[in-house]
Amino acid sequence: MAEACFQEAARASEAEGWLGLAEVARRRERPVEAIMAFREYLSSEPEDEARRLDFARLLSWEGCYQESEFEFRRLAGGSADPATRAAARRGLADSLAWSGRHREARAL
Repeated sequence: MAEACFQEAARASEAEGWLGLAEVARRRERPVEAIMAFREYLSSEPEDEARRLDFARLLSWEGCYQESEFEFRRLAGGSADPATRAAARRGLADSLAWSGRHREARAL
């Protein structure tokens, strides 16, 4: 029992470390490192919709439109929170427009 608790705590600590690294890298305008750290964090915490939304925005800002579209659509269609769904739809529309897909963006 104690070992299982320790392992769970270690995983949580590691996830928080990745999230911290993602935030620092983003603030220092190091998008490649931020994207990598967000991926690591979200692999441990896949249900963290707020961070997934941040990740999707970062991907879009960096021109990774296909991956950002996937993340935005995932949140727009799967989140239980109406505010998250709305933010994901707005992010998706922006990403589509920035990638030149204006007609699709206007349809949202």
